[in-house]
Amino acid sequence: MIPVIPAAIRNNPFYAGGCDVKCEPERRIKLYYLYRLLNLAVSRFKWEGLPDEIQPYYLEQILLWNGAALFVYDKNVQMYAVKQLSLGGMPDIYGVPDIRLGYTPSAETQIEEYNKLESVVVWDKPILYPNYDALDIFADRLTKCHLTSDLNLVAHRTPIAITGTEQQRLTMSNVIDKLFSWVPVLKFKQGAWDGDQVKTLDLKAPLIFPETERVRQMIWAEALNFLGFEAYAQAKEERLTKQEGGGNMGGIEGERNVSLGLRERAAEQINNLFGLNVSVKFRSDLPTQLNSPDYYAPDKGDGPEKPDRPDDTDGGMIDNE
Repeated sequence: MIPVIPAAIRNNPFYAGGCDVKCEPERRIKLYYLYRLLNLAVSRFKWEGLPDEIQPYYLEQILLWNGAALFVYDKNVQMYAVKQLSLGGMPDIYGVPDIRLGYTPSAETQIEEYNKLESVVVWDKPILYPNYDALDIFADRLTKCHLTSDLNLVAHRTPIAITGTEQQRLTMSNVIDKLFSWVPVLKFKQGAWDGDQVKTLDLKAPLIFPETERVRQMIWAEALNFLGFEAYAQAKEERLTKQEGGGNMGGIEGERNVSLGLRERAAEQINNLFGLNVSVKFRSDLPTQLNSPDYYAPDKGDGPEKPDRPDDTDGGMIDNE
């Protein structure tokens, strides 16, 4: 059955892609990885104290796709709102234009002009460039590894090429179709398969699946680190000491704070301008070196005894899984 994307989804400016016809495998696999990354990207920050009419995930979607959003009090509906943003006018001393045009993707789009005294710009990153392109690159790289692994597995499942005459074309096509349908036993009518005319060639493909899978895990870990999540790229047999595992925390913390710091500043400005109590933090409660630094700080011996560290039972080693 051919999947049909509803018009309400197709017309959504936040819709990342897809098609109304049966997608080729490469497209489907890329969308699989891309949507996983997009869902993680819009779920990584926890906004607290936002007015009930504002959906945090909608705010994060705007930041993901546009790099900036506008927080306002919409006098037309007498409610707070988060809108997409278009900047215009003369730049101030920081190079930011002084006219802020807020708009929504609704059917009855209303464009309202705001200034600094009645709105707050929420920036995603110091450099105004959306995250989507970076996640799309990660999805491309993951897709190449995925397809390479699948192709290598198929080559080892049926590592042969078939040659034959024109009269045997249909028979060879049926054989290939059955092989790729996981048919355990191939049955032929007597005389349908002429061993003298149909030849097979062993391709002797090398087994590279373990290596491509390791590379895929490394790329996935890199994508998670880019989003601020703690993940290790080493294979399971390559165990890490605490010091080696902690060496990666600085880069992850930096990636996390690039986006978190701007959101915290926006929350402070919103509170000052509108009298609200908005706050934001990274959504992670795992007892890791980054989230629970007190557990991993060196013991000085002059303070109260600290609780057991989460990884004390494994001899001071950290796995990536």
